[in-house]
Amino acid sequence: MSMPGGTTDPAIVLSNVWKIFGERSEEALAAIETEQLDKAEVQSRFNCIVGVADASIEVARGEIFCVMGLSGSGKSTLVRHINRLLEPTSGRIEVEGQDVMAMGDDALRRLRAQTIGMVFQNFGLLPHRTVRDNVGLPLEVQSVPKLDRFDQAERCLDLVDLGDWGDSFAHELSGGMQQRVGLARALAADPDILLMDEPFSALDPLIRRQLQAEFMALSKELHKTTVFITHDLDEAIRIGDRIAIMKDGRIVQTGTPEEIVTDPADDYVADFVSGISRLKLVHAAKIMRPLPTPGETGMDLTSAPRAPVGADLDSLVDLVLSQREDIVIVDESGAEVGLVTQTDLLRGVQGGKEQPVEVETQSAAAFEVGAATSRKEQNALIAEFVGRGAGHYIPAFRRIGEGRWGVINLGAVVFGPIWAGARSLWSVFWAFVILELIGLVQIGRGFLGDLGSEAAARAASLLARADARAERAADAAASGADNAARLAASADRLRDIAASAQTEADALSAQSTQVALIGLGIFVVVKLIEALTADRALEWRFTHWRSDRSIRSGLSWVGAAIATLLVAFIYPVTIYRFSAAEPPAWLTTFPADNAIRASAARWIDHAFDWLAIAGEGFFDSVTAVVRALLDTLELMLVATPWPVVMVAICAIAWLLAGARVAIFTAVALAYLALFGFWEKSMATVALLGAAAVICVVIGVPLGIWFAKSDRAYAAARPVLDFMQTMPAFVYLIPVIAFFGTGKPPGILATLVFGMPPVIRLTALGMKGVPYDVTEAASAFGATRTFRLWKVELPLAMPSIKTGINQTILMCLSMVVIASLIGAKGLGEDVLEALQYAAEGQGMLAGLAILFCAMALDRIVAGRAPAKSA
Repeated sequence: MSMPGGTTDPAIVLSNVWKIFGERSEEALAAIETEQLDKAEVQSRFNCIVGVADASIEVARGEIFCVMGLSGSGKSTLVRHINRLLEPTSGRIEVEGQDVMAMGDDALRRLRAQTIGMVFQNFGLLPHRTVRDNVGLPLEVQSVPKLDRFDQAERCLDLVDLGDWGDSFAHELSGGMQQRVGLARALAADPDILLMDEPFSALDPLIRRQLQAEFMALSKELHKTTVFITHDLDEAIRIGDRIAIMKDGRIVQTGTPEEIVTDPADDYVADFVSGISRLKLVHAAKIMRPLPTPGETGMDLTSAPRAPVGADLDSLVDLVLSQREDIVIVDESGAEVGLVTQTDLLRGVQGGKEQPVEVETQSAAAFEVGAATSRKEQNALIAEFVGRGAGHYIPAFRRIGEGRWGVINLGAVVFGPIWAGARSLWSVFWAFVILELIGLVQIGRGFLGDLGSEAAARAASLLARADARAERAADAAASGADNAARLAASADRLRDIAASAQTEADALSAQSTQVALIGLGIFVVVKLIEALTADRALEWRFTHWRSDRSIRSGLSWVGAAIATLLVAFIYPVTIYRFSAAEPPAWLTTFPADNAIRASAARWIDHAFDWLAIAGEGFFDSVTAVVRALLDTLELMLVATPWPVVMVAICAIAWLLAGARVAIFTAVALAYLALFGFWEKSMATVALLGAAAVICVVIGVPLGIWFAKSDRAYAAARPVLDFMQTMPAFVYLIPVIAFFGTGKPPGILATLVFGMPPVIRLTALGMKGVPYDVTEAASAFGATRTFRLWKVELPLAMPSIKTGINQTILMCLSMVVIASLIGAKGLGEDVLEALQYAAEGQGMLAGLAILFCAMALDRIVAGRAPAKSA
């Protein structure tokens, strides 16, 4: 096959490439091939997205091949198949005669590192590295010595006129300069092929045109095979030797700019090129007519102007305007091969476009037809979603979509929560149940209950006590006792109180009708709310169903039955509970059996005993490791002379966080020493250090794993929540059971509370690394290890350091709890102060803990980053 530029074997070949995103991509592709499904049907049936559909291209060596289309057309997806940043669902890919799909990981990395360079729309520069480091990345991946790759980086920076910016960082450069760095990086390994994914689209028009010109000049000098992605047809025509136009993942036309403009394959391409000037694109060979035969009259061409077959319309127009004659077209040998008349020129410039009025009329008609079609499709979707009741929901959803209130939903008014259950709106079901019960309980209390029963019972009790007191007073008077008058007065007071209680009971009983009417009013308001919100809730579900067909739709009779059973149980039981004067005990108190709790406690005791014996070797090993680490830290902090430790800590604070933090640390250490807390403070820091080291050693790798595995993180998240929310006294029990008491168990108890922050924030930091940066590293052949240590961890480090900081502070907050099981340290002084109410001792020890926390916090946080201009 002959390729542009005279070569016979292409540099890049993509044959029948498919890319379908989704878990059922293979099923979807099989269905497409057998049933000819379109993109919408694939998404509806398989919840998959077609990114590239049966795409085939061939790119010649040295050619600039532009792929263009609207957003979502699949052009960026297509280019990522060339270096297998994306794995195709099906198809064949060849680069420089090599089968890319057959390559193993090592061969694929070599291809990316040595043969293919890539430039990204969002630059993909490493923000923590200098410009020179960024440009040298492809060589660093190949283990090129540092000086050699820096020399090559300087040469590439000179190529893009950034030779003086090697020591700068990406954020210090403008957008256009950053993209030049991206181009220099792509050229650093001297690849044969460049992949450029909309490299200039994020830039303003002036800078974009300037970079286009610079790129074209570089292309002439370097002769790289280039696949250039763009959504700008002017850019594609200006840069590309050939253009492929994509729509919905398919390539609809491939050709030279002139072929694309003059012979569009369909209306879609014609719309693209309708506004393109033809003056520089269309050549004489395209519009010329055959030379007239010698016998034709009035056609003396001996003095007519001549032009080559490659002359464009612009030069032909100039020639006609200057000489006012038809133009004879000649080939490279000077032989006359055709004729261009003024009419031919006009048609060439016009390009066969129809009259504007006709275009507008057709466009308006097409718009009306399209709108009608869209409305029918929308109605069909609503009918499919709701099942029964489409006649109500179609206009209701349309009104809601227009920002108006829907119509009254009689089904929701009559059936309330049961309607919501039938429509699988279970959150709405419970909201309706709660709201209706507020009104129904008041109705039940008013019509079925006795509001004054409690006050009446109290009045009867008081009256009985008054009668008993009066009898005692009468007996006392009969016997001549001194307290007879006092007992009689007490009886009178009790009768007065009983009368007041009876009056209150009568008043409450009189309010029964009022309470019932209030409840009825609440119930009516709730029904109105249900009537007005039901359609909105269902329409909200419909909008989500359109993008995720796994959401339940239609009318569910099973849901209606479940909702009916729930309502039939919940409503009468709840109303009876609040309206009965004396509801049964089983309704107000759960009938628990204390014997069950005692039996469970005994079973747990036996389980702990068995685990402690069976795992004794493991628990002893863990204790030994923790004790060894703790002894090492105590040797450094407690046994070492205090002046040496103090100077060392202040020096570390200076190096890591600066002079201010060093001064603050010195003041904090002076406080600890002055008030006699030095030894206990250093013991506390040793405990804290041991706990923090273990948290970091275990937590950071776990955070990295969770960032890369959603399934693992989903499984671990409840465990982390449990570790952070469980009261400390609860997990002290298993720690004591398995590890005993003392400092190592205190550290282990601290781990439970202190480890989650470093895990969570490590995972958060790793997930926050920009995808375009890691993709760029992969595009240049970086291994997973390289990406982790040279790209992801440096960018995630601020979040990881925050996690370590939080872990240290949370471990420090556990010192008092740990002292309960013999961990000692500053927590012991606070515990004694709490035990003996020694306020002064407690405050001084608490301030010592505070100073330790603040100093550690600032040292670990390090220096504040310099503000960029």
